[in-house]
Order: sequence, then C-alpha cells, then structure tokens
Amino acid sequence: MGGYYEGYYEARRDGEYKFNLSQPKHYLRMNLWADPLPYSGIYSQFSASTWEESARFKFDRGYAEKSFFEKTKLMLLYKEERHWISSPLLYLVDTGKMQRDSHGIRAEMWKLGGFAGQMIVSKDASAKDEEWYGNYFNTEGNAVLGRLDYSSRVLKIGSNFIKREKQYEKISSTGALLSQSEYSNLLNSADVTFYFNRFTLLAEAARSDSDWHDTSDKNKAWELELRDFNLGPFGLNLSYFDYGRNFHAQGSKKFSGYDGNSEFGRKGFNG
Repeated sequence: MGGYYEGYYEARRDGEYKFNLSQPKHYLRMNLWADPLPYSGIYSQFSASTWEESARFKFDRGYAEKSFFEKTKLMLLYKEERHWISSPLLYLVDTGKMQRDSHGIRAEMWKLGGFAGQMIVSKDASAKDEEWYGNYFNTEGNAVLGRLDYSSRVLKIGSNFIKREKQYEKISSTGALLSQSEYSNLLNSADVTFYFNRFTLLAEAARSDSDWHDTSDKNKAWELELRDFNLGPFGLNLSYFDYGRNFHAQGSKKFSGYDGNSEFGRKGFNG
C-alpha cells in the first residue's frame, strides 16, 4: 500500500481586513498491491479530491494478472496502457492512441518452441459531448491487437493484426437519434530481422484498410534498415522508407493524421 496527500489553500488580505483562507483543495491518492496467488498480482489506484464545495472519488486504474507454466500470462485491464506490441520500424501502435480509458484483456505467450505472441482486446469508455445549439454526441470504440513471432539465433519473423473501431451517435436535445455512423481501421503487417556478425538487417511492411480515409490505393508502407554496422570506431545506421499517401493507422501518432507529425505520403533515406 502507498500513496500521498496534497492540500492547497489561498490566503488573501484586503485593506484592514484580516487574512482569509479561500479556494481549499484536497487530493488523496492510494495505490494498492497484492499477490494473492503464486505467479499472480493485483494493482489498483484510487483517488479522492475536493475543490471548494465539490468532491470526487475515482478508481483511476488497475490490473490483475496470472502467469501459467511460466510461459503464458493473462491480464485483466482497467485504464492500463498495456496496448503495446512490437513494430520495429513503422511504429504502428502508440499506447496513448490505443488506450482511451478502456477496459479489456491481454494474453501473452513466450518460449513455446521459438514462438511468442500477444493479444489485446479492449473497449473504450463511453464519451459524451455536446454542441451549443443542443445536439449531443455519444462515442464508443474498441481495439483488437494481435502479434505472433518466431525467433532463432539468426533471425526473427513477426506478423501483426491491428483493428481500431469507433461508433458515433448524434442525438437531439429531445433524445431523438439524428445519425449513427461506424468507422474501422484495419492493419496487417509483417517484419523480419536478420542477425549477422557485423550488422543487423530489418524490414517491415504493412497495409491499411480504413473507413476514415480513402485506402483504395497507395495504402501500403514499408521500411528497410541496416543497423549496428561498425567499422573500427565508426558506426552506421541507414534506412530507406516508402510510406503510401493513403496509409493510415488510427492507433499510431506517426500515421494517424491528427498529431502534427504524420508521415504518410513520404519516401526517402534516414541515416
């Protein structure tokens, strides 16, 4: 168990009046850990806060995990950023984009004859918004991520399946449904890594199909990289990339189009 408390007061004086305390704020956070069974763990984070006359209690995040046979693990997640999977060059998954106050499940396996894998299934917390003239929006979403890879002494081969979905409802101030829409973004990718004595060679390619954008053509991205090539005191890393103009990944800052640094529609070298 652990946590902390934070308090805030503001003192003011006006003319001949004495100091008055105002704007009181209190914040308390508690973290709880437990290992109820062998190879298991539970974590939860709670917080309570007040601001003037208002008070709020929140279950901020938590997870429960259990390992089996030292080769598999199952996790139950609540607002936990555990949506990562390997994408060595294209970086198709950013946990902050995938995890939207969601709850779900994560399963892992490793050391099964050279194979390893992860699967994450989650559902976003419902979000509500409104317009000044009286229309309301309900937003829900879910994500499915899966990876399977095989490793040996000289190479590693992997494949990803990534799906992001969103559902939108527009409702009038009287409660009538005005419109309803659904969007999906599907990614399939493959990557390979070769380990040589003097350098490492990596390649990754992906294809996107999306309702958010036109992905009928130019919807592929790939990258090739030479890494850790050493010549005496000098080292060389060199890559070539080709990102299609219509390649979009809603779970990636790099290819989502909403973070100011989107890189689709580019090709060139990095060194």
